[in-house]
Amino acid sequence: MPLKTNLKNLTPSRVQYSREIHLLSGGYSCPTAFPEGKITIYPWDSQVADWIIEQRKKATSPREITRGLISQLVNLNGAKIEKFVLGDVSTVLMVSRAIARENKVEFESSCPVCGHVHHESLSIPDSLEMVGKKEPGYAGYDDVTLPICKDVVRIRPLLIEDELNMSQRDANEGLGWVKGLSDHMAAIIWPIVTVGGEKPDNMKELVTWFRALPPRDQEYLEIQELELTPHLDQRVKMTCDQCAHKYVYPLSIDDDFFR
Repeated sequence: MPLKTNLKNLTPSRVQYSREIHLLSGGYSCPTAFPEGKITIYPWDSQVADWIIEQRKKATSPREITRGLISQLVNLNGAKIEKFVLGDVSTVLMVSRAIARENKVEFESSCPVCGHVHHESLSIPDSLEMVGKKEPGYAGYDDVTLPICKDVVRIRPLLIEDELNMSQRDANEGLGWVKGLSDHMAAIIWPIVTVGGEKPDNMKELVTWFRALPPRDQEYLEIQELELTPHLDQRVKMTCDQCAHKYVYPLSIDDDFFR
């Protein structure tokens, strides 16, 4: 007896509901794979959920699962996952999860002043602020002039391979890392390409330089690195319709948020 269904199209939902978007990085790290910065994102379906369950059974790290997950959710078009821009990862995850909700996400937030609960719906990614968006022809780096010492620092967006290298920095003595350097400090140092037009001999030299900077310059560099990294701002600006208090609600891309 043949299957009786109301479905008019039996093409896999992975294909039917895939969505093409422009990467905020412009796809500069893999221009051949992502022409004009376009990428196809697949919906987070039961097949993806099963894949995650199997990966968790293997006790792999969350970061390793995320890297593999990106390969499941996008058409890499021949690009190596290590060359994927780190700031684009959260965009892919959010868009893929939102596809199942017609590209929208609903959430509740409570005003921290009066406690009024707001029920909101956002279109993903259109309703979120695009930070550090790169235009076609982006060279892969930005120059920043520090306000106090006036050093010109060239920085670049991090890739997935940079995250891998940072996680193994203590074991990679050839890069001249300072033993025991915090993740926070490493994330500030790693995007630096040159200082004053010159490339440092090793990471230890960069650490010494950074620690000698005036505090204002240190803070400015960290802020610029964040603002120049292509990513979606997950901080939603809210205004309470009861007391008019303005506050920020941080979106999450965990399972609870996307149920």
